[in-house]
Amino acid sequence: MRVNVSKVDALLDCVVKYAALPLLAIGVYVLVTGFENPFAAGIPRWPVLLSIGLLAINVFYLLGILFLAGFFYRPWKAVSDRDLPSCTVIVPAYNEGQGVLKALESLAASDYPPEKFEIVAIDDGSADDTWSWICRAAQAAPGRIRTLRLPANRGKRHALYCGIRSSRMDVIVTVDSDSMVLPDTLRQLVSPLAQDPAIGAVAGNIRVSNMEEGLIPRMMDVNFVFNFDLMRAGQSVLRSVFCTPGALSAYRREALLPFLDGWLDQKFLGEAAGIAEDRALSTNLLRDHWRIVFQRPAFAYTAMPTAFRNTSRMLLRWGRGDVRETLRLYRFAFRSFDGFHLGIQMQLLVQTMWLLLPLLLLPITLPVAVANPLLVFQSACAMTLAWSSAAALLYLWRGGGSEALLAYVFSCFRLVFLFWVTPWCVLTVRNSRWLTRGVECRKLLSSPRLEVLKN
Repeated sequence: MRVNVSKVDALLDCVVKYAALPLLAIGVYVLVTGFENPFAAGIPRWPVLLSIGLLAINVFYLLGILFLAGFFYRPWKAVSDRDLPSCTVIVPAYNEGQGVLKALESLAASDYPPEKFEIVAIDDGSADDTWSWICRAAQAAPGRIRTLRLPANRGKRHALYCGIRSSRMDVIVTVDSDSMVLPDTLRQLVSPLAQDPAIGAVAGNIRVSNMEEGLIPRMMDVNFVFNFDLMRAGQSVLRSVFCTPGALSAYRREALLPFLDGWLDQKFLGEAAGIAEDRALSTNLLRDHWRIVFQRPAFAYTAMPTAFRNTSRMLLRWGRGDVRETLRLYRFAFRSFDGFHLGIQMQLLVQTMWLLLPLLLLPITLPVAVANPLLVFQSACAMTLAWSSAAALLYLWRGGGSEALLAYVFSCFRLVFLFWVTPWCVLTVRNSRWLTRGVECRKLLSSPRLEVLKN
């Protein structure tokens, strides 16, 4: 008897998604039944007070970001053709195969004045047929795509450097080779730079393109909405977005040139920094007093891993980059105490707490868990429900429907299976390997989800 795999997968996904409802009910029940007094249980006071204090800081920060994003964030209006600056869109590709064709086709169809716009497609020494797909895209859009083939693979940072150095345009836009954009994406992305000379970079809005390929991409999409529509929107009000994503960001070229060579040769603990090139650009711009904002209507759809192993590797790479650039921010964040730097300082301290908490709380949590496992379970439920509910409500408000329940599934998934990622990032921060190249780097974006959630 042949089993219809697609129907089985769909049924499994449905079961997992709606399993969030009983999980939510259990969590609420545990909380409603009341916390046991930890002091009466004989647990030392300082771990309990520390945990309550850290929880209060997280709640205060989340409410502050929610307040800024909800009441003060406004996307920049798109400017006319006359006011748009010239821009170079750089697409570095390594072993991307046909996926790069989809990315370049979507860029070539952009609603941007042809005389102000060029695409630079860079093959970073691929071992597959990526170059032939780049040439095919260039032939299909004559005069729009400039090709560059590097003789050997030297990493994404080097490929971007070559593209930036070859540009004579006012603005540099970076787009990943597994990402696709909408016709108005570039116009929306570049418009803030055309209206405010103090802005050095603009972060785009990243969504997941391959949601139909499994549960992990769908959970990541919920997570992206929370991180971009809430967290980065709040940071944008402070004009100090910490990360301009490589999948879609725009930079003022004159802001990049002063530190470009240093960025290329950047090292960490004596080794070449082969990761976190996007966060490093953001750190350098903030150091040089440039403002960085988030533009919600500028969408890019990018492919996410579908397997647990590759997802954890991707999160490890991101996490190690976060640790490195967080340390670099301390070099200048506290040199001034004006409004701009105060925003950086607040975010930096909270982000540092997030990075160090798993390491600090582990020796505290283990003895408390042995003495009173119910209290630890209740605390985990409280934290999980707080963050998950914020993400779920935001995703629902942005038109995500029942997929919002995946916020609870993702939180449980992260708590149970990914709890080790952040501590391991801190302990292995010197590792600069990319980890996912050659594993899942040939995703074919044949049926991307291109509907845009209403603003």
